[in-house]
Amino acid sequence: MSHPDRQLLAALACGLAVATAAAALELSGLVPLARLGLTVLAAVLAVVLTARGPWAQTGRWSAVAIAGSAASLELIFAGTTPHYQHFLDWPRLLDRPWAVLVLVAQAVVVAAGWLSEGRAARLWRGVAGTGSGLRAVVFVGAVWMLSATLNRDVAMYVRELVTGGLIHLLQLATLGLAAVAAPVAASTPVGEDLDDRHGPALGSFEWSVAALVVVTCLALNHFVYERHPHVPDEVQYLFQARYLAEGRIAVDVPPVPRAFESYLTTASPQGWYSVVPPGWPAVLAVGAAVGAEDWVNPVLSGANVLFFAILLHGWYGRRVRGIGVLLLAASPWQLFLGM
Repeated sequence: MSHPDRQLLAALACGLAVATAAAALELSGLVPLARLGLTVLAAVLAVVLTARGPWAQTGRWSAVAIAGSAASLELIFAGTTPHYQHFLDWPRLLDRPWAVLVLVAQAVVVAAGWLSEGRAARLWRGVAGTGSGLRAVVFVGAVWMLSATLNRDVAMYVRELVTGGLIHLLQLATLGLAAVAAPVAASTPVGEDLDDRHGPALGSFEWSVAALVVVTCLALNHFVYERHPHVPDEVQYLFQARYLAEGRIAVDVPPVPRAFESYLTTASPQGWYSVVPPGWPAVLAVGAAVGAEDWVNPVLSGANVLFFAILLHGWYGRRVRGIGVLLLAASPWQLFLGM
C-alpha cells in the first residue's frame, strides 16, 4: 500500500470513528457542544493525517468541509419523531449562533480560496470552453431546488430554499477546492493506470477498507441501534428469520392469538407466520441460526465494498478503483443500511 493510500485510509478510519461517536451522542441527548467537540476533532484529524505530502491542501479543505457540514446539521430541526426534516426558519437561526458563525467564516475562507490565483475565472472559462456552461447552470439550479423539503407554508418554504441552497452550494464549493488541491490524476499515465486492471482486483487496501466498514457498522448497530428492531417491518423480518433458521415456515399459533397480534403476521390453521416476502428474512436467518442477526448487515456492507472494487477493476485502474472504494465506504447511506 502506497503512502498516500495509507494517509487516506487512516483519515477515513478516524473520520468514521468520530462519526460513530457523534451519532451515539446525538441519540444520547447530549448537548450540541459535545458534538461540536467531536467535529473539531474530526477536522483536526483531517489536517494532521494529511499534513505532509501531496494531500496536505486537500486535508485542509476537507477539514473546512467537515466543520461546515456539522454547522449546517445544527441548523436542521430533526426532533425525536418521524417527520420531514427542515432547516430552522430565519428568526430561529440565531438560536444556534455558533453554527451561523462557522458557516459565515467558511463562506469567507472558501470565497478567498476560489478568488486567489483566479481559480473561479479559470474554472468558468474551462466549463464554457467545453460548451458545458448551460449544463453547469442546470446542475447548480437542480442542487438549489432540491436543497429544501416541500412545505405547505409557501413563504416558509421559500425562506428554507434560500437557506438550504446557500448551504449546499457552499459545501459544494468547499469540496471543489479540496478536489482542485488533490494530486493531479494525470501524473500517472493513462495507459499505466489501465494496465493495472490485469493485476489482482482485491489487495490489502480494499480488504482493509471493507474490514473498516464492517467494524464501523457493528459499532453503530451496538451503540446507536442497540441491537434491537426499531420499526414494525424489522420486527417481522427478525420473527420470520428466526423460525426459518429452525427449518420451519410457521410456528404454533399462540393459545390466545389476539394477545399476540402484531403488524404483518397472521394466524391460521396452518400456523402463525409473517406475511412479508421471505427473501431478506432468509438471508437474515443465516445470522439467526448462530444468534448473530446483528452481524448480517455489517458483513454484507463490507462485502459490498469488495464487490464494488471487483466491478471497478474491470473498467478502471488502481487509482480510480481506490477512490471509488473510499467514496462508497464513507457513504452515510451505505453505513446507515449497514448498521
